[in-house]
Amino acid sequence: PAVFSADRPGFDVIIGNPPYRNGVEGRTRFDARCRAYFRRKYVAARGAIDASILFQELGLRLLADGGWTALLVPNKFLAAPFGQAFRHLALEQAELRVLADYAQAKVFPGVATYPVAYVLQKTATPRAEYDLYTERHARRDRAIVCSESRVVRMRPEQWETWTPAFSRNAGLLEQLERRGACIAEHFRVTASATAGEAYLLRPFLKDGRPRGRAYRFVTTGIIDRYGDRLGRVPLRYLKASYRHPYLPADCHALTANRRRQYAAEKLIVAGLARRLKATWDDGATAGAVSTVQVWHYSPRKAASLMYLLALLNSRLLTWVFRQHFAALSLAGGYMRIGLRQISALPLPCLDLAGRRGQAAHDQLERLAVRMIGLHARLVAAATPRARASLPGRIDATDREIDRRVYALYGLTAKQVQLVEQETATPTATGQPAVGA
Repeated sequence: PAVFSADRPGFDVIIGNPPYRNGVEGRTRFDARCRAYFRRKYVAARGAIDASILFQELGLRLLADGGWTALLVPNKFLAAPFGQAFRHLALEQAELRVLADYAQAKVFPGVATYPVAYVLQKTATPRAEYDLYTERHARRDRAIVCSESRVVRMRPEQWETWTPAFSRNAGLLEQLERRGACIAEHFRVTASATAGEAYLLRPFLKDGRPRGRAYRFVTTGIIDRYGDRLGRVPLRYLKASYRHPYLPADCHALTANRRRQYAAEKLIVAGLARRLKATWDDGATAGAVSTVQVWHYSPRKAASLMYLLALLNSRLLTWVFRQHFAALSLAGGYMRIGLRQISALPLPCLDLAGRRGQAAHDQLERLAVRMIGLHARLVAAATPRARASLPGRIDATDREIDRRVYALYGLTAKQVQLVEQETATPTATGQPAVGA
């Protein structure tokens, strides 16, 4: 519905629930002519096109100056790349006044959607700073109730995503981001495979012992922190099951660029997990859709991959990820983890030319190597006696890594306590513990 005023051009109020139709899945993908038309007509039609974005931009266009639009949209819009252009446009032409999270309220029973509602007020001169009212909603019995409400200070220039509106710890987030650059400034981050590549690779995927040169094949579900479960649990990929999957190196579906990536030393990050999970690969593994690859721009001039591996697997980086990208969360506390999100995570400022900086780097690097070795020994242990001491040693090493990571980012004892509490207990949205 919309309300139109005869006194001035444009609508005073627009309220709606736009259709959610994305540009990635085959069954909902727009054809080439539609995509070309949308890109000509809509500023926000960039990357994968979700239909809700087009309706959101149209709603903003149709508003009169001072008018209000309130829309119910998918929560991934708050942080996902497909929503970036509209988020930027909206904050140039309007003020974000209300943001309400309904992801845990099961607004549409039987439908796997995680909605949020927002209210924008159009204005020719948005203020540099203003109050934003936020709410979280949950379902209790048959009713949807507001479980939390707050007023936060909105600073549009600092908001690449809208998810931090729900964070109680904006000050700490700003502190961490001021400590250094983001991961993408020091490491190359890519998707292991696109959705289109997934179907191209499927006919070439083999099971068993490879003949000739081949890449181990992993998916998100078998990636662990500092290791994987390939060969120990079945791997599911496009409705097929494999025990020892591999991809022949001469696979015709692989581009030269993909071969270089799979053959390079790298980190592989799970694309769906309750906490960040990264493992190291020496150049023998191919990753499937939803996994992320990280490797060096210039190995001799940058921090090592092992150092980054320790950071990614730390509690602090998972906490930061949740603060920024909670809108990408699914039921059960699972997070959607993509290359854009990994790229944006902050790295601590570290002077590798100085003795102290190099020492801090090397200590974390050694601890990451130790963790890989301990996990490998746990997998290989043949008897309960051989396994007995390993979980305790792994936990102790994990705690040491977390302690050093907190120090690198300059956290106070009170801030460490906050991060530990929020990653060890269910979150405000009912998500389980990070370690679950």
